[in-house]
Amino acid sequence: MLRRATDYLDTLSADAAADVDLRRELARGYRRLAQVQGFQGLANLGDTDAARRSLERAASLLQPIAEGGGATARDRIELADIWVQLGKFDRRGHSPTEQYDRARALLDALPAANRSTADALRVEQGLWYGIANDHARAKNYAAARDAYVNEVRAADAVFHLSPDDMDASRNLSIGYKQLGAVLELLGRPDEAIDRYQRAMALDRARTEREPARATWRLDLSFAIGSMGGALMAKDDLAGALEQYRQAVDLRRAVVAEDPNDDFAQTSLARGYARLAVIAGRMKDAPAAIDWDAKRLEVLRGRAAAHLDRDRAWADYAAAAAEAIGRSVDLLEKGRMTRGARRAAASRVRAMVEQFQALDARRPPSHAAGGAAPEREQIRRLQARLARLPPG
Repeated sequence: MLRRATDYLDTLSADAAADVDLRRELARGYRRLAQVQGFQGLANLGDTDAARRSLERAASLLQPIAEGGGATARDRIELADIWVQLGKFDRRGHSPTEQYDRARALLDALPAANRSTADALRVEQGLWYGIANDHARAKNYAAARDAYVNEVRAADAVFHLSPDDMDASRNLSIGYKQLGAVLELLGRPDEAIDRYQRAMALDRARTEREPARATWRLDLSFAIGSMGGALMAKDDLAGALEQYRQAVDLRRAVVAEDPNDDFAQTSLARGYARLAVIAGRMKDAPAAIDWDAKRLEVLRGRAAAHLDRDRAWADYAAAAAEAIGRSVDLLEKGRMTRGARRAAASRVRAMVEQFQALDARRPPSHAAGGAAPEREQIRRLQARLARLPPG
């Protein structure tokens, strides 16, 4: 369906130069297509390269209209949204800052009445979200906190304009989670927990209204998981373990219903990783190894289904090196019965063999440069496994 939709839009685009209304509709079509192909934070197929291309096509169609004399407020808001979405992708030749500056200029040029509409505020929220994430990646946490506060302000304004709009509820919840996360990094876990509780209330209300909707259940799992992270920071490992079990149960159900949802798969893998870390800190080596093995099962299946996607392979390779390394450390140092150690060692050997088997299946055009550091790291870990005493 996506291939047919792309071909259809491409065919219409070739003949749309003189038809302004058609160009507008095509830009919206490409934007919607990109969302399904690979938008962060939503159910998608994990093809971020295709999503980027669709957004670039949308921008090329809409930019001459939005920057022309006959532009409407909606044109400018929609183009600003496209720039914000492009800013979330790595792009050759452009920095995220450039995309965000373009979006901000379009929003700043709007009359005050248009800037205070729900549509403009949603784009502003996404803009601050992107800026804050960039600050967080650069470990500039104070600047990230300030940007997240602006994100929450914009999202809260939309929510109060449309309190029954579940997307507005979701956006506000995301803002609370992001702000909570950076508050944790700034050493303020109690303030973070307050934000997570607000997010959880919003997510739970949406889930109760539409229990079959996967996005709402995933959102609730993230609020619960965030609470688990904050409890870990306070050394409440038992409480953190219980929170993450609940989060993983929600994500596992979503993946079972839609195995092609890349976002749900990677979210489930992250949940398993957190459970492995908590179990390791609780000195429960067999459980930690079991959780890590389940994490790799998810990411291996994802990589096997898309061996030509470097991102899927890189995620699996990095997780394999981390999980196998943690497991070998636990086998060397953890206290286990002989039978438990033998079973755990067998599980770890299977992780190694599965990685090597899938690595050998990589297409020649991708195999040479992919996961070389992880490949060597796993070979060294395999040697350590071989030196473990039997049983």
